[in-house]
Amino acid sequence: MTATAATGLACEVSYRDVIDGLKATALALSTTRDATRHVELLAIDDKLVITATVPDQAEIRVRIPAAGIEPGVLLVAHAQLQALLTAATKGASKRDLDTATVRIVDTAGDDDTLNVELSGYQLPIAVTRDVSSYPQAPAMPDPTVVVDRAAFTAMFTRVQPAAATDSCVPLLTGVQLHAEPNRVVLIATDRYRISRGHIATDTTNAHHNGVLPGALTGKLLKLLDGDQLHIGTAEHNGRTWTTIATDTITAHLVAPTTGDYPRVAQLFDINPDSTLTIDRTTLAAAATRTAAITKALASGSVGARIDVTADTLTLTPGTDKGTAKAPAIPITRDGNPEPWASAANPTYLAAALTAFTTDNIEIHLGQPHKPFKLHDPDGTFDHVLMPMRLPN
Repeated sequence: MTATAATGLACEVSYRDVIDGLKATALALSTTRDATRHVELLAIDDKLVITATVPDQAEIRVRIPAAGIEPGVLLVAHAQLQALLTAATKGASKRDLDTATVRIVDTAGDDDTLNVELSGYQLPIAVTRDVSSYPQAPAMPDPTVVVDRAAFTAMFTRVQPAAATDSCVPLLTGVQLHAEPNRVVLIATDRYRISRGHIATDTTNAHHNGVLPGALTGKLLKLLDGDQLHIGTAEHNGRTWTTIATDTITAHLVAPTTGDYPRVAQLFDINPDSTLTIDRTTLAAAATRTAAITKALASGSVGARIDVTADTLTLTPGTDKGTAKAPAIPITRDGNPEPWASAANPTYLAAALTAFTTDNIEIHLGQPHKPFKLHDPDGTFDHVLMPMRLPN
């Protein structure tokens, strides 16, 4: 195959890099229903920059190392480019894909096409060379908070499941981010449970508040690499944009909707009458079984009963009729030794326990009709559950 002579944008990039770049930018485009979703391709210096922007929603920019650069910029349909690259390599081995390169060449002809050269093919794809109407995110300051990327990703993964999935409360589908000296705090709630996690940082003079779109950010974090994550926030036209950046990917993300995130942090300030210490694996297994049994025996939103004595905790499945019995779990209890009884959603309890990593966890109990807190002894993670009406 004879290489196409470039009269506009041209570059050669790794197949894996460009596919990963399209995966990342697809997350921004997922926030719009526009059927003609395009990305901007910019060849400059020694890289190809792929950018997807959705006004007032998200912008994700991916920088890919490139060779044979001829500077230029144009727009291409994201889905078509991704489908073309996948089709041209169908049946190729993993080893071949790891070493494959893609040459992108704009001949600047009258037919408004770009040539994509891959696997011996030279394939035309429609382009738009006038990029003046393509949306741009507002100018954002450089992010000032630096955290360990792996630690942030791990904590976000622990906190985010407590966020709402109901589009009727769009703000609660997000995860609140609060950066303060020496730590970043993440909070998520769906009104019935609240998770909070802390990540240490060496940044001592930054204060940022934002709300990250929960599901989108969770997917994005899985695509990031590098040791560090750079975080910042900025206000624009009454909306808070949160920046998450690595050396190769920069994402500017807007909260799922306008408004203030509810002030739920005070719900973690439980002054416990007693504190339980319990084996996490044993309690998690009991909660999983209790959730399954409750689903089998009860209709609607029936809670599981929690009974605490001086040295045991019993988690009893809810039923529509009759009363179930369950085995007691040994505990260590400090504080008030009097019997304590309440109820909770067993599915939420089981899900909460999967977010803990220590061998033992603490449970902080106040009044039975008030929320109770699951606490990680290392002090970095808490989960509050709202009580339910006692079964029967």
